[in-house]
Amino acid sequence: KGGRQGGVGAAVSFCGTCRKTKNFEKVRRDCGCEHSSEAITQFGGLRERFLHSMFVLSPALAALELVGRVTSSGQMMKTAKVMVTSIVKHPITEKYVRARKTYLVHDETDKRLPGDTVRIRECRPLSKRKHFTIVEVIREAERYVDPVTGKVTTQQ
Repeated sequence: KGGRQGGVGAAVSFCGTCRKTKNFEKVRRDCGCEHSSEAITQFGGLRERFLHSMFVLSPALAALELVGRVTSSGQMMKTAKVMVTSIVKHPITEKYVRARKTYLVHDETDKRLPGDTVRIRECRPLSKRKHFTIVEVIREAERYVDPVTGKVTTQQ
């Protein structure tokens, strides 16, 4: 009970007596139980407490933050592809292996180049595959300017 419901940042509240799960944005003052009116009068009708003082904001509902490297940029407007590498234990061999996953990330400035290390944060869906945005640039890759064309590139 109480998984990720309502998308990023949606607060989920629980009625401790009847165990009904409700979205806090759309919840009514009365959950239909005989004990709900007692709780409202007992806690003075405060919005955060009217569900029997069992309002829960789960840490699982916080926005996910990851650190990764930009692998491609410039092919799509205001979008960069970021590869996040993590170390996981293999279920059969029980050795630690690197797991990689790529995310399409919103880049408002459109200045990220391949090799940059960035921190990304989960946000509302911006397109079919893009639901992260760049929060900060941890380390920029070394930039090179082509003397003939004047184009700025990086060496991965």
